[in-house]
Order: sequence, then C-alpha cells, then structure tokens
Amino acid sequence: AVVVYETVRGYNHVIGDPWLDPPWPGTSFFHRDVTVSGVRAALAGKSPSELHENWHQYYTAAGWAYGPAKDGAARPPTHPSLVRWAELSRVEQLKYVLFRDVVLSMGRFRLG
Repeated sequence: AVVVYETVRGYNHVIGDPWLDPPWPGTSFFHRDVTVSGVRAALAGKSPSELHENWHQYYTAAGWAYGPAKDGAARPPTHPSLVRWAELSRVEQLKYVLFRDVVLSMGRFRLG
C-alpha cells in the first residue's frame, strides 16, 4: 500500500495536482484505509474503472461529496473526482491504470 500510495502521490505532482497529500507516514487513517481497500480490489482483479468505483464508494460512504476542489475541511468534504468514470479526464483515469499496474507488479514479488 505504501508503494502505490507514494507512486500516485508522485503522479499527482507530475500532473500538477494542487492538492498533494502528505507522505505515507503523515497521512490520515482514512487515506491509508482507502489505499489498502484499493490494493485489495486490484489484487482481486478489478479494472481501473472498478477501482475508481471502489474509491468513489469509499469516499461517499465517509460523507464526501463532489466539489470543484479537494477540501477535507468543508462540510461536507469535497473532491473533484467524485464523478462517474466516464466524466473523469484521461489523466485522472490513467491514475487508476497506474495504481492497478503497480499493485499487480508488486504482487508478483512475494516478500516474506
């Protein structure tokens, strides 16, 4: 989960996402848990669009709503990616492809 979280953080930096999350050691339980949930879904064979749906359900269940900016302090908190898969930009869709591919490549290496 740490590797994929940090990979997506790096991707967000490259694409100019203004709402960069903190590094893994400083991130919230919420963000850690949604990342672990995504890793489990990717390992279960979910497609990138299904991973987005998994993420979307997690956020909405926690009370988040669509908004033009990511704002965890808003009531309710808002996120611009709380839309259907088809409404995401290609750049945002590629984030889920990257997420899945990193998880699957790491899954090939059973470290223990």
